[in-house]
Amino acid sequence: MTVTGGTQAIGIVLSIIRMKVLALLLGPPGVGVLSIYTNLQTTGVTLAGLGLSSSGVRQIAKSKGTAEEVDLVRRVILWANALQGVLAMALVWIFRDAISNFLFDGPGYGTEVGLVGIAIFLSLLSASQTALLRGLRRIGDLGRVTVLGALAGTLVGICAIWMFGMDGLVALVIAQPLTAVLVASYFTRRLPPPTTRVARRPADILTVWKPMVQLGAGFMIGGLASSGTLLLVRGKIASDLGLDAAGQFAAAWGITVTYVGFMLNAMSMDYYPRLAEIIEDRDQARSLMNEQLQIGLLIGTPILIALIGLAPLAIRILYSDQFDDAVTLLQWQTLGNILKLSSWSLSISVVAAARSRMYLLMEASFLIPFVFLCYVFLPRYGVDFAGIAFLICYAIYFLTALSMARRIADFHFERRSMKLLAISIVIGSGVLALSLTFPLAGGISAIVSSLVTGFVGGHILLEKVGLSRYTAPMFRFYSFVRWPVSD
Repeated sequence: MTVTGGTQAIGIVLSIIRMKVLALLLGPPGVGVLSIYTNLQTTGVTLAGLGLSSSGVRQIAKSKGTAEEVDLVRRVILWANALQGVLAMALVWIFRDAISNFLFDGPGYGTEVGLVGIAIFLSLLSASQTALLRGLRRIGDLGRVTVLGALAGTLVGICAIWMFGMDGLVALVIAQPLTAVLVASYFTRRLPPPTTRVARRPADILTVWKPMVQLGAGFMIGGLASSGTLLLVRGKIASDLGLDAAGQFAAAWGITVTYVGFMLNAMSMDYYPRLAEIIEDRDQARSLMNEQLQIGLLIGTPILIALIGLAPLAIRILYSDQFDDAVTLLQWQTLGNILKLSSWSLSISVVAAARSRMYLLMEASFLIPFVFLCYVFLPRYGVDFAGIAFLICYAIYFLTALSMARRIADFHFERRSMKLLAISIVIGSGVLALSLTFPLAGGISAIVSSLVTGFVGGHILLEKVGLSRYTAPMFRFYSFVRWPVSD
């Protein structure tokens, strides 16, 4: 967990550096174009990958006691992803002008779109290598691959943008997976070589490939729904409102989704397996879900409230003053993230119970309304409406996740859960309203509210997690201010 969390943290720092340099050198249009290229790459990788990288990890881990099986699975993943990547690369190049027309309302970016196909191919090769490392639980090597690949890709990409400007954006997109492949190759070559050199018949390979695709289809559909939805919205913004607006959207989305996602991923490392283990025991599952909901709000609410009021400062620090139009969008999305944070502990129950159809329906409850609202109202009200749509759709998602959690675990809120949720929404809404009308007063109220909720929430959190060597300094702090925590 420490290696994974540290790797994610380094990845976010490198992402901040890339975006800061890009914002200073190319401004909102550059950030907007890069976000579309990257989103296209993600969508292509998800579709062409057929979920093999995710299902392959399970297959390798399951058969790691049998060297011959592991050898066969690793070959199937590598060759299947390579062939699927070549096909995806060819299709993107063939349809580059049509894709450019859809995303940019013109064929002017056709060549660059076609070159994104190379990044899709390289990403699939990289995914094959990392799937092998994950399946064999080479966590240390996996962390080194991720960090070194991201660092090298960042340096190469920044140099390309420095020298070629907007034309260097495609080089940045390609550099990321290229360096990841090169670094991963070094570590995978150090693994024990295949123990058997016996030629495999196509039927043998198909026997392994087919169930992996069947298992990976769920991963592919879920990932494709998310990345495809975002690509549709970004394309709509770029076509109707221009690349500057696309850059403003990318800046706000990067802050609200990336950093909240980091917090949720870190918490899920422990929460998901615990819930999956007890999901059949409704009483235990309900108690754990309430506990996780409370912990999430206690940790996340002070940060989100501060971000609502200090959004202008956050935008200027992470990007530049050219992105001031993203401030209002960021504030609405951050209030929506309070609902996202509240929904998360409920939505994981669907995954823990392995309800794949229910999971797709739950994800669709956010994605479909979000695309609809953006397509209908963005041309009329501008890019800020994407933030309002984000809030509305996460309210729908929250109600959907709550309904499904009730079906799975007979979930209902404990009294403390209801109080924390209500307080978070009320304070967040108040800070947002004040920030939109009187920005300075909103910033001051955000700081005060964040400190108060953090102080009170920290006390409650310590009561829940108890005394340990990690929490001992905080126990001493509350004793110093004459509000000791009972352990």
